[in-house]
Amino acid sequence: MKLLLVDIQSGLTPVVAHHAPKLFQLRQANRLGEKLLLMLIVFLLKTFQDSLKVKDGMEAPDLIETAEMILQKYSHDSLKDVMLALKEAKWSGHNFYNALSGPKVMEVLEKYFDTKAQRLEAEHRQQKAQPTPDLLGSLPAEVSAKLLGAVAPPAPNFDEEEYQRQRAAYYAQRITEESLGTEIAAHSAPEALQQDAA
Repeated sequence: MKLLLVDIQSGLTPVVAHHAPKLFQLRQANRLGEKLLLMLIVFLLKTFQDSLKVKDGMEAPDLIETAEMILQKYSHDSLKDVMLALKEAKWSGHNFYNALSGPKVMEVLEKYFDTKAQRLEAEHRQQKAQPTPDLLGSLPAEVSAKLLGAVAPPAPNFDEEEYQRQRAAYYAQRITEESLGTEIAAHSAPEALQQDAA
């Protein structure tokens, strides 16, 4: 169990913890399963409590109850988040007054997850505030010139009368082509019927 805990804690950073599998995912049978995950959290809490060397610590039933609370309340956060929260509480000088209880652990976790939420929100705002990259400027000059030519707005000296003339000519040509197509089809139909009759 200690090796599993050490393996999970290796290279632990807020980014790693954020992208780690969530508790509800680990609960599934194809990952750790609920029983093993609960045992792992109890073991984590016990190891944390022992490292603090508190005189008044939690007994087995309290450890199990606290682990169940963590699984329920923080199901969409990772086990690495829980580990990092406990680690930060220990090394940040948090005073446990020589005692550890379930509510105290939950208080530590709540503080950690509040801070995490604020950090993620700040990162999100910072990403939104960054200017969008100039994709057109990153292309070769001839390609960007072609693209600009293809999507260029109409010239400012746009002539409405010239536009109407070109539009009328286009529709006249289409009508002529359609009527020729209809005539050809009409002349071809009797010939096709005669060939079928023969």
